[in-house]
Amino acid sequence: MVQKYNGQRTPEELTEFIVSSASKYYVKPINPNGEVVELNSKNFDELARSGPWFIKFFAPWCPHCQTLKPTWEKLGNVLKGKVNVGTVDCTVEGDICNNYSIRGYPTLKLLINGETTDYRGSRKLEELKKWAEKAVAAGAIKINADDFAEIREKEDLFFLFVYDSKTSAEAMTTINDLSKTFFSIGKFYVSDDSEILLQLGISEIPTFLVVKSDINYRYTSSASNAFTDVKSLKAFIQKHKYPLLTQIDLGNSEDILKGSKLVVLGIMNPKEKKFIDAKKSLRNVAVKYYSKVNEAGGNEGGREVVFAWIDGTRWSEYIGRMYGIKTASLPTVVIHDAEGDEYYDNTIRGTLFSVYDEAELYDAINDAKGNRLIGKSTISIIERFAKTTYNGIWNHPLITLSLFGVVFAAVWKIISRDHSSLDYGKDYPKFE
Repeated sequence: MVQKYNGQRTPEELTEFIVSSASKYYVKPINPNGEVVELNSKNFDELARSGPWFIKFFAPWCPHCQTLKPTWEKLGNVLKGKVNVGTVDCTVEGDICNNYSIRGYPTLKLLINGETTDYRGSRKLEELKKWAEKAVAAGAIKINADDFAEIREKEDLFFLFVYDSKTSAEAMTTINDLSKTFFSIGKFYVSDDSEILLQLGISEIPTFLVVKSDINYRYTSSASNAFTDVKSLKAFIQKHKYPLLTQIDLGNSEDILKGSKLVVLGIMNPKEKKFIDAKKSLRNVAVKYYSKVNEAGGNEGGREVVFAWIDGTRWSEYIGRMYGIKTASLPTVVIHDAEGDEYYDNTIRGTLFSVYDEAELYDAINDAKGNRLIGKSTISIIERFAKTTYNGIWNHPLITLSLFGVVFAAVWKIISRDHSSLDYGKDYPKFE
């Protein structure tokens, strides 16, 4: 870009013009000293604009924050020149932490171009480093039809944008920006090879879709700005962000095992020979289920269903506490219902689920959606009583709140536990 100077040609005015013009194009170095920066209300907004930031939101009294502190200091050094590394003390900088919806400590977030991505994985130095480097290297990758066939064989989930010469530059930029925001979900590919659409039986260009091995989900919108409508595109990506069969780990357990969806959960031992066949059977059921949903235009006809598997040996304590299952019983399968604090492990006929009986498991899923199965509780009698009573207080406040509200609220907070996801803090010393 050439900028014309029309002012006086005195040394002072020329110098001012040069400095002023150059400052517009100056890019602040990323983590030049390999240090962790303390962010606060005075420097946060300005620094957050200077390249990617990996930030630890913490409280000094938090034991897990203290455990992570030396690793975080090392992270600043190993990400020198690549990613800025910072900390925010939430006991001091409450406004910043509220703006980023910090609800627990430590919370790790990556900030890039105004977008935030939560990190929920391992807290080992190498894993933190790899994740951050992957984030900043993310971007849409151009492919052709031959590449597509190979990628489809290897990757469980990826996003594809097919375009032509008429596709706007804004649409291309939007897709590339989304690839950076959602890098942790799957890779984004772009192509102007129309042969790909012929393989998929699609004729419209541009087209954006998520490919899950045997099943494709196409983004549809009647809006004129369909491929620059960031909000709509993000909603589509979020809806289809899991592969046909997802492995549950620290990073995704809270998202998958909580909420209103039903989770068909295979509990397996990856070191056993039976693992491959068990996983294949569960995946076959997922393909059948999602194919039916696709045929119905994406309508599941009730509650959302997610298929997942978990290492029942690594998370044996959690599996035992939630479902009463011992590692000797693996592989097995349950249908997890966080909304009802229960799970199903028996068919409508009263027989135990088998991960190998695909037809029976498929029927059981529909029976669970139709409330035809008998559930088993994932919480204790005391916890169930406390939850029922606590909900009753809120449903009938005029009757009970004046007498029992404060007492039961306190009891509920003391005895209730979050059973719906893997306990990172509890398992941190054991697995890290």
